[in-house]
Amino acid sequence: MEDILKEAPFTRLVRSKIFVIPVILSVATSIFPIQFATAASVSAQTQVVQSSPYQQILDDVVTKGSPGAMMLVQKHGEKPVVTVSGLADTSSNDSMDAMMQFRVGSVTKTFVATTVLQLEQEGKLNIEDSVEKYLPGLIPDGQNVTLHQLLNHTSGLNDYATDPQFLGMLALDMKRDWKPQELVAFATQKTSLPKGQFYYSNTNYIILGLIVEKVDGMPLDTSIKNRIIKPLKLKKTYLATEENLEGTYAHGYMDINMDGQVEDITSISPSSAWAAGALVSNMGDLATWAKALGTGKLLNDIERKKMMTYVDASSILGTGVQYGLGIGCYKSTPIGKLLGHSGNVPGYLTEIAYSPDKDLSIVLMINTNRNDLIKEAEGKLLAQLAIPTVEELKAKPTSISLSAGATKKLKVTAKLSNHSSSDVTSTSTYVSSDPEVVTVDQNGLITVSSDAKRGKTAKITITYGGRTCKIGVRVK
Repeated sequence: MEDILKEAPFTRLVRSKIFVIPVILSVATSIFPIQFATAASVSAQTQVVQSSPYQQILDDVVTKGSPGAMMLVQKHGEKPVVTVSGLADTSSNDSMDAMMQFRVGSVTKTFVATTVLQLEQEGKLNIEDSVEKYLPGLIPDGQNVTLHQLLNHTSGLNDYATDPQFLGMLALDMKRDWKPQELVAFATQKTSLPKGQFYYSNTNYIILGLIVEKVDGMPLDTSIKNRIIKPLKLKKTYLATEENLEGTYAHGYMDINMDGQVEDITSISPSSAWAAGALVSNMGDLATWAKALGTGKLLNDIERKKMMTYVDASSILGTGVQYGLGIGCYKSTPIGKLLGHSGNVPGYLTEIAYSPDKDLSIVLMINTNRNDLIKEAEGKLLAQLAIPTVEELKAKPTSISLSAGATKKLKVTAKLSNHSSSDVTSTSTYVSSDPEVVTVDQNGLITVSSDAKRGKTAKITITYGGRTCKIGVRVK
């Protein structure tokens, strides 16, 4: 990432003169591709916003124009750092809350791709089969377009979501109920693009949704629920089929008329995005999913390898970006490789990412379509995450026996996240449990009081970089 603030590849907007289309992808994410234990790991008790090291990043997003913003960063096995800022509803002035649901756009594709690969590992389909085998007559030349090509956007099919006729109809009636076949038809009105080359097209995933329904014998939302949502215990995730959101959610806002005024665009028909972008979720669930996706948890080794086999997507998504089967890969970021996806639908932008090197998951969500704001936030976050943190603090010796009036110099070492170690003796903070018996100066020099009685003890607490360790001192 040569200039992450300018080139961050995780989001992309497709605009008409009056409408930002429900589409897109970034990479994965999974910019924040991060870690997570379970969806329940994000609760009211974890929302310690005041202590978040990332608060200023989100406050800047809100100051510059987003009604609200949320972020979750988690190292697997540790509590997530949850940060929120701004408003979930500008009319009621309700604050953003980390448990709130968002429309998450093209993150949906990661769920659909995983479902397709599960069907293959069960022997119910083969991704090298043609579209024609499952959906005869749906698209021209369907016998020469494979499911594999749909999954990694090399089918050559045009993107219905950028079709002028579709955009015009959508802008006139955002609550219209679209049939998947209608969406596909918009993409087949123009000459297909060259097969084998990466071209991001939402049409691919609409077709995959139809194939899943036919092969699995049930609605797409049910397949996703049975195969992903239930096994991972994602309590706040569902594929929307109605215009109104369920539960507690953040409102979405967009400058529809490009006049500088944002409007509440929360209630829209999800059918215009369906298998390409109709999923609803929250940060906790997406954190769980980011790691499951990045590690291929729900797939066998064969299907996992297929998902993680990439094509070059740099011509469309930016330098260094690759795309697998429903998952993006950005090899060079300040914290190493990231896997995941982004989502962009009217009123909402979402990023999920997982770092296999750091076993770290990231989720970033804002409730407006300001691509510049989410790119700037992700750039700042990655830069901050790249700064080495203290993973362990050790002091030597760990226990000391000293005579009254004696002194002893400590050595304190910090093990850093970049696998290096640093002597932090003179920059650590020391606190004695009994200063009348033992004192410690700022350079780690322990002094036992000259009148300390034999057998007296004290504990020295040492703090540096958010980590602590303790040693015991006994008067002999």
